[in-house]
Order: sequence, then structure tokens, then C-alpha cells
Amino acid sequence: MKFHSQTSNESILIADDDKQYAESLAHFLKRCGYTVDTKYNGSEAIKSLRDYPEKYDLILSDIIMPEGDGIEVILFARSNTNAKIISMSGGGVHFTSKQCIEAVRHLT
Repeated sequence: MKFHSQTSNESILIADDDKQYAESLAHFLKRCGYTVDTKYNGSEAIKSLRDYPEKYDLILSDIIMPEGDGIEVILFARSNTNAKIISMSGGGVHFTSKQCIEAVRHLT
């Protein structure tokens, strides 16, 4: 499949501890013309958002990560940036239903 690069002013932050997945996704998005930063845990992502709150147009965040999970990243981003957020997860049982519902309440 061929993709034609288009120059874009849009910047994306990928936060995912699966380095192979994150790098593959970043490579694809860069080929599509986006500026992409990749962080491999929640604390790195939050630091980047704290240091550059206006930099990112979109945040793609894994939910289950070490050193600060995706919920923390999402809550920080919602409070401190104007970026759109897409959460994703490759699986695992890390949060209870009650914790997920409480997190969603904080987002609305």
C-alpha cells in the first residue's frame, strides 16, 4: 500500500509502552505528513504535555502503561491542553469497572 505524504501542521503524541507498536504507528503517521512524538510510559507523556501544552493536536494513549497509566495521561491532557484524545488498549485487566466509570465522570 502506498501513502502519499502531505505536509501537515498537526502534531500527534503517542503514549504507549509497546515500543514496536508505538514506533510502527509513528512511522505510518509520519509518512502521512504528521509530526509525531512517542513516549513509552505515562510519566514521559505527562512531562511532554506539561512542557509543551499547546504542541499537540491529538494524543493517542494506551490505557495500561507503567509509570503513570493512560487514565492519568488523559486526565492531565483534558485539564491542561486542547488536544483531542483517543485512548486504546491491547488488553489486560488493570482497572475495575468502578475505576473506569469514575475516570469517565472526571472527563465529562
